[in-house]
Amino acid sequence: MEFRPLEIPGAFEIFPAIRRDERGSFQRTFDGEAFASAGITLTWLLDYQSSNIRRGTFRGFHLQLPPFSESKLVRAVVGSALDLFIDLRRNSPTFLRMAQVELDGDRGNLALVPKGCAHAYLALTDGCIVAYKSDAPYAPQAERGICWNDPIAAPHLGIDTPLIVSPKDGGWPLFTPDCDLVVDLPVPG
Repeated sequence: MEFRPLEIPGAFEIFPAIRRDERGSFQRTFDGEAFASAGITLTWLLDYQSSNIRRGTFRGFHLQLPPFSESKLVRAVVGSALDLFIDLRRNSPTFLRMAQVELDGDRGNLALVPKGCAHAYLALTDGCIVAYKSDAPYAPQAERGICWNDPIAAPHLGIDTPLIVSPKDGGWPLFTPDCDLVVDLPVPG
């Protein structure tokens, strides 16, 4: 596995080795020893998968507040998706900056999203399937979000198709510096 650090501390794009032959392909999407060798020690508690019928489907920006903050390991199983996350850790050198990774089922790459980042993705293909692991239980009372068209988020979407957004995701408020989304969490050095 190859781990490429992203501009947000604690975030990585990960490239597992893929073996291909006449039958198809095989890859290991998580290897605890490889992650530990890269200095990443997380215990995954939940595993999610979502299917997206149409290109332009948007899910996010979601965040859980401490003590339920979660890291995520995200990948496109089928098709491709633009994975996006905004650093909301007050003491981070990349506070309010966004990172993005184009996840592709054929390439097999993954994104590691650290605690304290609001996470979203945009389906880039019809029939896109996205799966992710989380290291914290889902806590509805700690769930927060940022609306997709917020000025800190929308310029990064680069959409040329209509967005398909749930009422919940379309109803998140716009970000303000005094909102409760800004978190105090450790930032990896």
